[in-house]
Amino acid sequence: DNNSRIFDPAEIDSDAPAKSQPQRIFSWLICASYDDRGNALVYEYAQEDTHRIFENSDGNPQAKAHERNRNDAGHAANRYLKRIKYGNRTPNRDPATWQATDPRQLATDTWMFEVVFDYGEGHYTEDAPDAERRIFAQAQTEAPDGSHWPVRPDPFSSYRAGFEVRTYRLCRRVLMLHHFPDELTGVDYLVRSTEFAYAESPIASFITSITQSGYVQTADGKYLKKSLPPLVFEYSKVPTSAELAQLPVQTVNPISLENLPIGLDGSMYQWVDLDGEGISGILTEQADGWFYKRNLSPLPPTNGESAKVQFGALELVAGRPATSLGGHAQLLDLAGDGQVDLVQMDGPVRGFYERTAEAGWVTFRPFATWPNVDTRDPNLKFVDLDGDGHADILIAEDDVFTWHASMAEEGFGPAQRVTQPLDEEKGPRLVFADGTQSIYLSDMSGDGLTDLARIRNGEVCYWPNLGYGRFGAKVTMDNAPWFDHPDQFNQQRIRLADVDGSGTTDILYLGRNRVDLYRNQSGNGWGGAEAIPFPQVDNLAAVMALDLLGNGTACLVWSSPLPGAASCPMRYIDLMNGCKPHLLVKSVNNLGAETRVAYAPSTKFYLQDKFAGNPWITRLPFPVHVIERVESYDHISRNRFVTRYAYHHGIYSGWPTVRRGMNG
Repeated sequence: DNNSRIFDPAEIDSDAPAKSQPQRIFSWLICASYDDRGNALVYEYAQEDTHRIFENSDGNPQAKAHERNRNDAGHAANRYLKRIKYGNRTPNRDPATWQATDPRQLATDTWMFEVVFDYGEGHYTEDAPDAERRIFAQAQTEAPDGSHWPVRPDPFSSYRAGFEVRTYRLCRRVLMLHHFPDELTGVDYLVRSTEFAYAESPIASFITSITQSGYVQTADGKYLKKSLPPLVFEYSKVPTSAELAQLPVQTVNPISLENLPIGLDGSMYQWVDLDGEGISGILTEQADGWFYKRNLSPLPPTNGESAKVQFGALELVAGRPATSLGGHAQLLDLAGDGQVDLVQMDGPVRGFYERTAEAGWVTFRPFATWPNVDTRDPNLKFVDLDGDGHADILIAEDDVFTWHASMAEEGFGPAQRVTQPLDEEKGPRLVFADGTQSIYLSDMSGDGLTDLARIRNGEVCYWPNLGYGRFGAKVTMDNAPWFDHPDQFNQQRIRLADVDGSGTTDILYLGRNRVDLYRNQSGNGWGGAEAIPFPQVDNLAAVMALDLLGNGTACLVWSSPLPGAASCPMRYIDLMNGCKPHLLVKSVNNLGAETRVAYAPSTKFYLQDKFAGNPWITRLPFPVHVIERVESYDHISRNRFVTRYAYHHGIYSGWPTVRRGMNG
């Protein structure tokens, strides 16, 4: 396209950690671009710092446990787009040879247009409306001396770079300035702004309105502001504490559970997505045969009722491998493509049976390489350590972690040892078999990587996954829950789940007559206990949190094998009350137009097509919320326009050539 772009680490300040540690450069930011005619753009960035991090919302000093082990290198890693300059009066080319030069070397006064991103540093201020309801504002390209940008209430971190990249700031507005000193009254003339308003909370921040404004400078140097009506957004909401307290206990129709063991206690069945359909069914082994009940819950009820859990008829798994589910075999997705494999980890030959898209099994295939490890070792876990979607082997010992990289369907690579620090504040010193503490593998930070978490009564901490067997310094989360009295706390009552689909792991604690939900606040701390009614269950009941409805949110599911529970062998609580939170559901432009959006999980369209005789050629191994209905209403003409969408043949190819999408 006759455009050249410069991605230059010289943009990074000389004292930044990436300059002194080049191994910490994860991505290169565009710094300049230009075309063959000498038109250029320059991009400038603001470096993250520690300003106002250790303050509360009132500006008073506040100690934060989750910041204790973060250092300057972690604070300074992130960059925010600060300004874009374009419209250069002088081409960035030599007049004689037309050879291009770096646009950043052009004189400052050559740029006619400048876009400034304001993160609350003080570029822009407004006076209170006057008697005529006029608003006057002041603006400048550089932030005032001594001003510092505020911290968002939900700072979050990503460790996918192999080091922490932390985001503390929110863009509050974008300013458009013109530099025509001969035509306009000033070198820097504000002509337009786009302002963002947010619904802010420690869990997440959402844009609630966008307002565009124009400006005219007055004789005293201030700007008279005129604004268009704001564009307002609404989102599907998480149930409030009062709504959670009213959640009903629902019973799965016993007819839907016919031919299953009485009371699913976990010893004779598995929840598994056997065919990569995006929703888990029930796999059982009875009388030397495998049987599978498909989960049909995403299908809409025919009688117009709300969504209910329903299962299909019991199916015999034809051509099943010659091994027992109770033996030393595991169902894993070795290739990361959504197709499950039965992995044989014991015996003289280690290998796997691959499940096919036609509901069959490929003959046994031995691994090309397999490490000399005992997979029965309680200190051995299968966990994705490098973010490629494949489960690697991790063995935790006192002072060293040994891991074997997954080679997909070829097996596992040689041992790689990572020495752990002696101080647990700098790195994990954990063994999974330690009965004195609860160690979990879960995504506590919300970056998609599995972290090492330790949960005690009154303390929750985690060591973030840095990839390749490395874990970062301990993050001690604020406001850790006291789940119960110290002499009554039982770690076996803890359940972990991403309840609302936000990406971070929440905690459920099973009490005697209720469940306490503690929401993860962006990996930084915990919200207070939110009580959910829960009946008393016996010690044999299996209680778990899983996506029972196939819509991407968690349900609390339990079942008991005792005769007294035969009339209701499986019960559940839909923790999100049938709603997928955090989705954009409504926009209003305040000029007469209103748009409403309704969503449905991809599993609904998959099952509808399957039962209509049009099975998908390709599948999605996880539910994806897609737009099902868009309703546009014109309040002036009173016209309503509705568009409905249906989706088919979702595709997901897995790592390394990740492809995903659907046909409409």
